[in-house]
Amino acid sequence: MKIAFPNVKELVTKNFLLKVLSLGIAVMLWTYVAGERNVQIGLIVPLELRNVPSGYIVTNKVQRQVELRVSGPKNLLNFLNARETSAVLDLSSAREGKNIYHLNEKNFNIPKDIKIRSTYPESVEVILEKFERKTVPVRVRVKGKKDGMVVTVDPKTVTVEGPEIELRNIKRVYTEPIDLKRLAEVGDLVVPLDVTGRFVRPVGTGTVRVRIEKKESEQGGEKK
Repeated sequence: MKIAFPNVKELVTKNFLLKVLSLGIAVMLWTYVAGERNVQIGLIVPLELRNVPSGYIVTNKVQRQVELRVSGPKNLLNFLNARETSAVLDLSSAREGKNIYHLNEKNFNIPKDIKIRSTYPESVEVILEKFERKTVPVRVRVKGKKDGMVVTVDPKTVTVEGPEIELRNIKRVYTEPIDLKRLAEVGDLVVPLDVTGRFVRPVGTGTVRVRIEKKESEQGGEKK
């Protein structure tokens, strides 16, 4: 009895287009399923503070990055941009003193099909203090003093702003030091203010005009 073997060429060529189409569909389905498979990745995203209540300032060092562990379809995670996935804290309802915010999915701008598995830190502390203004006298700080020099400042007072607790200790504001011995000539100088306090800053330009001139007796002789 003679055994009949199938014709290999016929098997390959018969319904060739249909077989190629079927193979293509199988590859597409496999790619789709692989892309839909859930995976986990880690991200580091920036933290943004919004809507600080009027009249208050954040006085503690808030961590400005959050580490995320997220899961979701692989094809979505491949296009997830850490820079665009920012964390946002809305401080509109914050009160004076210490405020604790526990991070959850509402704080992050991520696609709905991506789930947050963990965050570090899990919560953020924000301390608010009242932000006020105070007017204080200006003092010119000089070194290398020369005899016969008169130093005046304009304006004589400036306004500074900052947390109430820091403003209590500020009685006056000094300019940055002026070395009189290094001055080539007398005249007017625009000098920055040297404001103390971590969150205190001057209102306006932060500079004053300092006039340095010789005494009248040295300018045109003593009056008779």
